[in-house]
Amino acid sequence: MKKFILSLLAMLAYGLKDGIDSAMIKWGAIHFTVTQNPVTGRMRKKMGNVVFSHVFKSNTMRTKPVKVKNPKTTGQRTQRAKFKNILEIGRYMVKVVRDGFKGLAKKHSAFNEFMRENVPVAWKLVSGAYLVDFTKLLIANGNLTGLDTLTAAAASGHKINLTWVDNSGEGDALSDDIVQLIAYNEAKNSCVTDPTPQPRDQASQALTVPSSWVGDKVAVYGYAQTAKNTRNSISSFAAEVTIIT
Repeated sequence: MKKFILSLLAMLAYGLKDGIDSAMIKWGAIHFTVTQNPVTGRMRKKMGNVVFSHVFKSNTMRTKPVKVKNPKTTGQRTQRAKFKNILEIGRYMVKVVRDGFKGLAKKHSAFNEFMRENVPVAWKLVSGAYLVDFTKLLIANGNLTGLDTLTAAAASGHKINLTWVDNSGEGDALSDDIVQLIAYNEAKNSCVTDPTPQPRDQASQALTVPSSWVGDKVAVYGYAQTAKNTRNSISSFAAEVTIIT
């Protein structure tokens, strides 16, 4: 029955030449994409184990496995732990992630790009547990020339002093590129962004965080962004600092 339904839909899609961009079918692991047309319209929800959705202006169809032999293998548990930890970080920095990865959000959302970049690498094994490795975490990505030698140090007044080398003129780096700075507090599940980003050639900036963060260790990042906010660089990890009064 499943193959009959899928075959019928495939033939329907191929038969309607107008309004169709592409169709991809792989039996067993099926992914089927058509653009909106007069018959299928905007496809959503599911029928049996076939799931329909509308993603990035395309109708997609995929199948759910009927059953899984063993969903709790060591490899699967490991992957779920990595995925869950990165997912939680992304949720607490969702606005940062959307801005940092928007340039890569073509066939996937910015959040999906964040997950794709970080789940495979941004973790460490501590006493048998998979934890986020903040030194490897990317909070932005793009092809703009990045920051040079970003550093961070705690300063009085619950501030973080950041410096970087002005590399204007290298590659496509411009002096008026904006430097976005972010501090993430894992203990508070919260992040702070710079409300007044400085240009690349400024080479320094102080980031103020909440006084309630005093005593907490925070991860500090930065990345460059064009003045018109059209392109980003890959993010740089500056340091983990402990906030002081």
